[in-house]
Amino acid sequence: MFERLTGHADPTGWGSRRLAAVVLFGWLSLAWASGTADPALRWDAPGGIDASAAATHWLRALTLEVSAAKTRCPDAALPTLDPDVPSKAFRVAIAPTQPVIYSKDTLVDHLLVMATDRRGCPWHATSGRSRPFQERWLLSPLVNIHLPAGMPPQEATVVIQDRKTIRPWIRDSPEPDFVRDTMRLWVLLGIYTGVLTVLLFVGLGLRRSYPSPVTDAYCFSAGESGRFRVLADRAVGAVAHRARPGSGTAGLRRHP
Repeated sequence: MFERLTGHADPTGWGSRRLAAVVLFGWLSLAWASGTADPALRWDAPGGIDASAAATHWLRALTLEVSAAKTRCPDAALPTLDPDVPSKAFRVAIAPTQPVIYSKDTLVDHLLVMATDRRGCPWHATSGRSRPFQERWLLSPLVNIHLPAGMPPQEATVVIQDRKTIRPWIRDSPEPDFVRDTMRLWVLLGIYTGVLTVLLFVGLGLRRSYPSPVTDAYCFSAGESGRFRVLADRAVGAVAHRARPGSGTAGLRRHP
């Protein structure tokens, strides 16, 4: 396969192995996104909220709801949304036993969750790449939001705003399960980036011997994996700084 794509011989087999690794990574990505069913779509605004009649109607109704709740909920406020960014809203059933809402798409720019708290007041929280990493409830590669204690079961609205492809990979999880999965994910990311770092140097040698767009693309993708290493180092540093004796994974949490 490597010879057909690049036009060069591959006597060592390194090129074919790398291509197999790329295919395997793509398959793992699809498997990661699968699992439970995606939530139902409430409205779709590919040109932004202002360009969608359904999204504009929803935002107008939300504004009236928040205004009406001001008398009994002084802290009620409208969430901040960019009217020009492509957006999608989903219906997500939430329950007290699964208070963590997260997206399996680690590159989500803006994730907004809106619901009604135990007092009957409008509540919302935001997370995503557009927000500081330390503001996440858990320092995780996955964009995540923790629901307030005592929130009744209901159908919440989750809005994703992103100029890239918007993937409906929204999930909910019990707190212990999400903490455990996050720890495993950090370990896997560390292993993955370590392997790619080694292969990057081998790829640079292969690129010098067999220059082609395929080897160029591979070296670039391996180099980009260094960003995950930096992110992992930041999380590990935060854990070491915040963790207390006997706190377990408390150092990962924004609100221990």
